[in-house]
Amino acid sequence: MSDAQVPPSLVAPPLPPGPGDRSGPPWEQPGPWLGRFVDTVKGVLTEPTRTFAHMRREGGLTAPLRFAVIGLIVGSVASLVFQAVGAGASLAPFLGDRTPGAASILGTLIIVPVVATVSLFVFSGLFHLMLLLLNGAHHPFETTFRTYAYVSGATALLGLVPVCGGLIGAVWSVVAAIIGLTETQETSTGTAAVAVLVPLAVCCGAVLIVFGASLLALAGLAALAGFN
Repeated sequence: MSDAQVPPSLVAPPLPPGPGDRSGPPWEQPGPWLGRFVDTVKGVLTEPTRTFAHMRREGGLTAPLRFAVIGLIVGSVASLVFQAVGAGASLAPFLGDRTPGAASILGTLIIVPVVATVSLFVFSGLFHLMLLLLNGAHHPFETTFRTYAYVSGATALLGLVPVCGGLIGAVWSVVAAIIGLTETQETSTGTAAVAVLVPLAVCCGAVLIVFGASLLALAGLAALAGFN
């Protein structure tokens, strides 16, 4: 029996894409941008292993950077709106007829793209440096940047969840970054975890030190003012 005579019911269906078929994420595919954006966010948040197993390791920085900036703007504005709504009643005597948080929202739209771009390059660079030191960087810096950009853009949208969305987003961004780098850099989960957690711990420690030093300085100034 020739191939043309094989009944359709006996023809094996095509296999689903395997881990080696790196054509994703949906954001870099043709189609309406909003649908591609939503599909990519869903993939990062609900199926990070599968999403990053199919992510292109190379393909430019523009697309993932744009994705991250959109997500960070939306998440930041949502957080400010929630804060404004929560504080609106107590601030009303001081703000009068002005909309609470309007200036902050406008400032966010201007500042976030710049801050997001700088922070993405800085943290991606730190993560990649750690991977190099741990012999876990099997692909170039571009791969690390693309991974972290998609993680940041997607997890920032958890800021849309009132009250605890920001905290959930912060925790899941760490988890997703570890999963993502494990898949895209083809390294172990432990190596990816160290590469992500060590720079974050150092940065948090530096912030706490600066904050503590500022409090001590203010306390000292207050004490001097009291003696005078």
